[in-house]
Amino acid sequence: MNDNGEFLIQKRSSIRQINPNKWAFTGGTIIAGEKSEEGAMSETKEELGIDLNINDLEFLLSFKREHDFLDVWLARVNIKLENIKIQEEEVSEVKWVSLKELDTIINNGEFVPVINLYYDLFKKLLIKCHNLKN
Repeated sequence: MNDNGEFLIQKRSSIRQINPNKWAFTGGTIIAGEKSEEGAMSETKEELGIDLNINDLEFLLSFKREHDFLDVWLARVNIKLENIKIQEEEVSEVKWVSLKELDTIINNGEFVPVINLYYDLFKKLLIKCHNLKN
């Protein structure tokens, strides 16, 4: 999230087997022995070329799915889109969106479906803790 309260989302590459051409937050699977926050930082570096440090991250929520856990981190970062170096096998496009624009993308079915598991809580936390407008 940047200082304007916008969220950086990425469009998954058309060659991805799962959810091609869907918008998503940066994410991935952590390596054995890796901490959740380390995974968040390494995936952001790998997919977008953005170097984060632990002070950029805020833990938001975690929940158990059938075969794994999903941890959601909020990264505070201000970066121009032209300074992002996307991993083209993973990502085709990035953009900053407001919470209202994110709602529209999700409601139109353009976002990866996993967002439906936690979006309501995610949104409530952001509105309450970061004074974002709905």
